[in-house]
Amino acid sequence: MTEEDNKIQDASAETPEPVQPSPEEAPASPAPPAPAPLPADGETSLSPMDSEAIPPVSIPPEPLAPVSAPASALPEIIAPDSTDTEEEPTPPLTKGEAGHPPTDSEPSPPLANPEPFANSGTTPPLASNGAGIAPVRSKAEEPDNFPARFKAKLKELSLLGVEKRRRQADERIEKILGFAREHNRIDNEDARKLTGLSDERVRHYLDELEKEGKLEQFGRKRPKVFYMPIRDK
Repeated sequence: MTEEDNKIQDASAETPEPVQPSPEEAPASPAPPAPAPLPADGETSLSPMDSEAIPPVSIPPEPLAPVSAPASALPEIIAPDSTDTEEEPTPPLTKGEAGHPPTDSEPSPPLANPEPFANSGTTPPLASNGAGIAPVRSKAEEPDNFPARFKAKLKELSLLGVEKRRRQADERIEKILGFAREHNRIDNEDARKLTGLSDERVRHYLDELEKEGKLEQFGRKRPKVFYMPIRDK
């Protein structure tokens, strides 16, 4: 064995072993304290001496702090400027201006009536800005050949229209008289079929022929009116 092993063995022999106490020699644990009795109704947990020694303390109510809005939510109040609010005093109206309020500008004087241009055929003077005014043409200066040509044409067409209407009327009268001579009678229905006109126009033709002595009415059976031709003697 070396010297180190001898030293370790001697140190272990000198260390005392711990002594375990027996259950009989162990100290007894202290008993738990008994609970305090509950106070009766109307009594406090304090003893009479304590209640007399401590005076009642009144606790004042804590005031509520006012709720302040954030500075950004409040509108900015601008104090009015004394110079802006002051108004200039309005001068009193005179007697002549009492009925009419004053105006910014004085009324302009009435314009004089311009003299009309004489109908002498001369060109009116130029305006101040240099623009010319077209001369007014009188009726005598208007060319007359334009309406004259069309007047003659209208007259010619009117005569042609009258002649055409007269020729058509003569043809219708010949048809009515020819039918009446052939059948020895005619009524308004027959005349309407021959001419193609309305009943009112046909009655007008028959009445005119009766006035001229070429037809004679001899009966009526609504809506028909009968005529017979008058023979030449």
